[in-house]
Amino acid sequence: MAITVPYGQCVMVIVDGKTEGPYDDLGARDGTSGPLFSPDSQHVAYIAKVAAGFEVVEDGLVQGPYIGIGLKSLTFSSVSQQLAYFAGVSGSEFEVVNGQRGPAYDAVDKAKFSPDSRHVVYAAQKDRRWFAVLDSQPGEAFDDVLIRGMSFSPDGDHLAYRAVAGGQSHMVLDGQAESSYDEIDPDSIVFSADGRRLSYVIRRGNQWGQVVDGAASQLYDKTDYVTFSPDSQHYAFMARRGSRWVLVRDGQEGQDYDQTAATLPLFSPDSQHLAFVAARAQRWLVVVDGHEQPEYDLIGAGTLHFNRDSQSLSYGVMLKGRYFLELGSQQRGPYDGTGTPVYSPDGRSMAYMVQAGQTRYVMANDQALEKYDSVGQPLYSPDGKHLAYPAQLGSQWFVVIDGQSGKRYDHLLGFNVDSAFFDGAGMFHFFAQRATMLLRVDQAPP
Repeated sequence: MAITVPYGQCVMVIVDGKTEGPYDDLGARDGTSGPLFSPDSQHVAYIAKVAAGFEVVEDGLVQGPYIGIGLKSLTFSSVSQQLAYFAGVSGSEFEVVNGQRGPAYDAVDKAKFSPDSRHVVYAAQKDRRWFAVLDSQPGEAFDDVLIRGMSFSPDGDHLAYRAVAGGQSHMVLDGQAESSYDEIDPDSIVFSADGRRLSYVIRRGNQWGQVVDGAASQLYDKTDYVTFSPDSQHYAFMARRGSRWVLVRDGQEGQDYDQTAATLPLFSPDSQHLAFVAARAQRWLVVVDGHEQPEYDLIGAGTLHFNRDSQSLSYGVMLKGRYFLELGSQQRGPYDGTGTPVYSPDGRSMAYMVQAGQTRYVMANDQALEKYDSVGQPLYSPDGKHLAYPAQLGSQWFVVIDGQSGKRYDHLLGFNVDSAFFDGAGMFHFFAQRATMLLRVDQAPP
């Protein structure tokens, strides 16, 4: 745990009980502040303001000083062993990776690590030209290179990003610029699971399309992003022509509808089935492999889920003001309200929140657990053996693990936003507040 505390006119940082500082302040010139933990929670870094400028402190070791450090540029790699940020001295900027300064440029942008952390890339500018710098090697120069949307393939072997030259957008894949378009949506860049296929959204004039494997699709008035099947053999996206929406699967259009949900089409785990949510005359339905399921008043966004066997599909619905869950050929409900179902990593278990009048409880594998004034979203342990969720009785909050409630607190902090988690040994960690004390709590399953 890391907290900041005032120290006269200065500030100190306390990391797991060890005091660091004092510093004039925390944060870069833009006001960004606060310690950053690595994904595995074993390392912490922050920006400190000192008399000579700004420093980066990583696990108590100081790097710098620098004239300035970039806006929210501190970035840990996914395996937590590498830290990158950009900084400046004497009119130039450079990326710092693992404490080592890279080449100096007129300007640089925030770095991005590949999923396996073997590579790091960032955008840099020199003589008013921008280029991507991959593992310290600059690529082709363009009028603009956007770090937003820069994407590595899942295996880390390929890199794709949008660049602009002469007012036209290009997709650059592994250093080679592909065909030009009026615009490329940088947030739409998607690799298939095997890393061999690439898709992105393009604009020509006032119409939009998809490029998959370098080939452009038909143009539409709007297109959503592509989703690839788990085996990377198929792709699908939703597109609108006029007021009608249509599913495009492997280049072939299906039935058109009045509306579509704000979620992507969903492939089954075995890649053999495809489902999406659509509406006709303000009635919502799920379409599976082209076959329409029963209509409802509403279908919960983000609740669509193929079970592990790929043969059954579950989702939440509303009909005449009551809530139900469709679980394959079975239905659960009615309820006054439901949360989004969550599944254990192995797909064998499912849990969701239920509202019954003024009380709420969790359903776990068709078993109704104890009722409380309020409950939060359930969370499974990585091995699927334990289930935890926050609960409230009166003014007191606590965590329930496998049906057993823990100690009471005034507040639970950051639950379900990576601040609450199971570790590999099954211990559950979260932050809580009791009176004026901020506590890190380690709660073991019963």
